Amino acid sequence: HQEALLVPVYEGVPVLRIWQAQPLAGAAIEQRLRNSLVEWYSNQDSLGDSIRKSQEASNLSESIIEDIKVRGSFVTKQERGIVYWDGKEPSPPIPDLTYPIDGDRTISIPGPVREACHEVLFERDNDQMSLPNMILDAILKSAVDMRRPLAENIVLVGGSVMVPGFKARLLAELQLL
Repeated sequence: HQEALLVPVYEGVPVLRIWQAQPLAGAAIEQRLRNSLVEWYSNQDSLGDSIRKSQEASNLSESIIEDIKVRGSFVTKQERGIVYWDGKEPSPPIPDLTYPIDGDRTISIPGPVREACHEVLFERDNDQMSLPNMILDAILKSAVDMRRPLAENIVLVGGSVMVPGFKARLLAELQLL
């Protein structure tokens, strides 16, 4: 939940000298989702309504944020992700999601927030590391004869990799690198 861990395995043996870990996992996605909701509602037109909704978004429980992440978000295509990196919204827009809270209230999850919260896995940090970069780096640090089998046999484990669109996006990012 806190880290993405990469352990290359060659012929059934873990190659521990090139293992890597980055804080790119479910917790980072949930933090991005919460921050994006607060920011989205802070920038709304109606001041009183935006303050109320912004506070409501910041006070959502961890379980609700996790549920929104699991059931209401997805990984976007690479082309749309690049548009988000440039600080713009791609078109056509993604529809908003009405999410029930406590059975009697609802919150609207904006389409751009649903689509962009997983971008944290693909954005490079200060060390120029992202999830695809981490995989490529481990492959390049391995022995030359190990590289092809490692690149052909990537196993993804964990909840965040089960999100719709993740595998296709990871493959597109790896091919771009």
